[in-house]
Amino acid sequence: MTHSFGPWATTLGVHSRAGLTSFWKKRMTMLSTLDQSKIRASRLGTMGVFIAAVMIALVPVIRFASALGQEQASAIRGKNYVLAPWKKTELQMWLIGSAGDPKENCNAYVLIDGHSFYGEGGRLERESLDWDELAKQLRPLSDRKKGVVVFSVLGIPDHVDALDLSRWTLEGFGEQKAGFYRAYVSQSTGRDDFWDQIAAAQKKMKGRAEGPELPIGNDLVQVYPVQTFLSYLKGGGSDCVVRIVPRLKKDTGKALPREIRQAILEYVPQVDVSRKGKLHFRVTCSGEGTDTAKWFVFEGGADKLARSLSYEESSGSLGEYRSDD
Repeated sequence: MTHSFGPWATTLGVHSRAGLTSFWKKRMTMLSTLDQSKIRASRLGTMGVFIAAVMIALVPVIRFASALGQEQASAIRGKNYVLAPWKKTELQMWLIGSAGDPKENCNAYVLIDGHSFYGEGGRLERESLDWDELAKQLRPLSDRKKGVVVFSVLGIPDHVDALDLSRWTLEGFGEQKAGFYRAYVSQSTGRDDFWDQIAAAQKKMKGRAEGPELPIGNDLVQVYPVQTFLSYLKGGGSDCVVRIVPRLKKDTGKALPREIRQAILEYVPQVDVSRKGKLHFRVTCSGEGTDTAKWFVFEGGADKLARSLSYEESSGSLGEYRSDD
């Protein structure tokens, strides 16, 4: 009597010296090979799933970094901040406010959404930032002996009373927790949405070659082309930045000092820009020069001058000193 074992036409003998037929012997010897193959396949499959998961998780960062171009190849986008290493052009170093530090020491720049950084009522709260995650991202860029990090809070709400507290907090965080030698903090008002500003800067720089942003000018004005993502953000979304070098100390009415105006008219047209959209002015003043500076920046003086230079619009920032020293 024989028994059928599925589709195979072989059987096991029932006598005392029973053994495997050649068919089964061959297949039994293949089990160990099959088992190892499954293990390798399983390991490869697991590794493939892991890699795929990592790549999916990195998609937002990869897309964000690619949109920024080579300058921000390692930029990281957090919940309410952007961490970007500096290209360290002359314009960036001046705009960001660390011109006194050697370029090689300036390692990280963090843009923070001011509207979400400050809680209800303008208070600073523990949940204002993912402090642990940001510290982990900053540490590879830090240097306790000479490294510099700058935090820039954009668009702080009106009537915030915690400006000093937030500055002390960010400085301490940068130096003590993130591991930098020195941390700087700047804060600016504004109603524009943080991520809209980031998107505008991405759009502005997408597909454009980044440049060194070298200035031209003299001891009265320095004029810079805007050629990087960070400079576009810090330069008020402008195409060209004009730095008026001497502090305005005298009231010259509704007119810039003649020699400064002439220098602007001479050097701005020499700067090569891809588009004459916005011309940004940076002015400092003290004492009697404050009224003239405010007229220029806030009351139409800068806009009229920009249009005379064929720019569509202007923007400006004013730094006011309490003394003439």
